[in-house]
Amino acid sequence: MTRWRKVWGTGLEGSAKALLKLAPGRSYFVTKTRPDFVYVSRERVADDKAARLILDRELRGFYEIADKVISDGRTMMRHERLFTIWQALANTSGITGSFMAEIGVWRGGTSYLMAAGRKLLAGVEAPLISIDTFAGHPGDTIDAELDPHQRAGGFASTSAKRVQRYLQDFPSCEVIEGDATKVLPTLPDRPYFLVHIDTDIYASTAECLRYFYARLVPGGIIVIDDFGAKKCPGVAKAVHDCLPAMGDCHIWQMRSEQCLVTKLPTLVGAARA
Repeated sequence: MTRWRKVWGTGLEGSAKALLKLAPGRSYFVTKTRPDFVYVSRERVADDKAARLILDRELRGFYEIADKVISDGRTMMRHERLFTIWQALANTSGITGSFMAEIGVWRGGTSYLMAAGRKLLAGVEAPLISIDTFAGHPGDTIDAELDPHQRAGGFASTSAKRVQRYLQDFPSCEVIEGDATKVLPTLPDRPYFLVHIDTDIYASTAECLRYFYARLVPGGIIVIDDFGAKKCPGVAKAVHDCLPAMGDCHIWQMRSEQCLVTKLPTLVGAARA
């Protein structure tokens, strides 16, 4: 039996039929969030012996947490982007003594995923700072040429108090209200192992990359959202402009319109100099 639903885009039925040709008799739940993407359900993965090893090792709790923040209306992300953050959490679970940060929090869904995921994967909480204006983009931070699709006041359907209540189960989480370009210089100088940047515009993306990469610990990861997104050209421009100062690091461009930057251990001292 094959089931499908249209979330966004067209051609879903054709994708479902193509999957059935590859594995007749299988049962799929196919979801489309982009025309060129097909995602298979957790039930399909659980039925596959090889994939189940990955499920047991890395996906424990992922769907429960991701489904919660999505159904609560606390994030605009869907499973593919949230899973990128989850993998970053899994790969930094052994790092201790440093912080996590999210810039561009909106209603707190990805901050919740980071806090809950860290506790589940590492067995202990890690301090998390969640920074947002909670009033949308300030008009003076939008560049008409680099951020042509952004507008002042977008993503304002939230508040710091609402996010604080949503994250109340995680006492190590601090919600900070303000423009990142102004907040970052006021923060204590401390190390970070995981940073999620989701600001959509050039100025704050570039400022966050410069600030947090200099403070990223060995093996630490920065996840940049909307990299390559047509409506956020300033994000990719900021990454490319900041890369030379980062030195030799691992860069991963994801098909989910995300980019990951991992600091190599040998470069930590040089990056801070």
